[in-house]
Amino acid sequence: MNAPPRPSKARVAPTGTRRGGWSLTEAVVSVGILAALIVGFSDVLKAVREVNRRQLVARRCMAAGQAVLDGITATGAELPAADVGRLWPGVHVRVFRRPGRGDWAGLTLVEARARGEANGRPVAVTLRRYVAPAPRGEAAP
Repeated sequence: MNAPPRPSKARVAPTGTRRGGWSLTEAVVSVGILAALIVGFSDVLKAVREVNRRQLVARRCMAAGQAVLDGITATGAELPAADVGRLWPGVHVRVFRRPGRGDWAGLTLVEARARGEANGRPVAVTLRRYVAPAPRGEAAP
């Protein structure tokens, strides 16, 4: 009977095997991808911040114009410019009055134009309202 062959004592490492862990190339590629994602994300955040700033100024303009029109409707007088500047920083409101025409004859058209600036670009809001003239005996501005 023939005996099975004896294994040799020399060990040969199998070819094509990898050790665990990351190679330098994988690490550099991963860092590059992460850097590109961070740069892209920061650009998106900057754009969102600019849009939010513009919306904030538009809302301040809307609130200031509405308050001026409400004040004129209730009292017949405008809010002082100092109060508008204190309550809505960076917003300036101008008021224009014209007599109503056609079906609106006898009323006064009051227009409030509020302006502000966001990111170096102007923001403007125009609000209009018809109001009854002040009763006789009351001072109208």
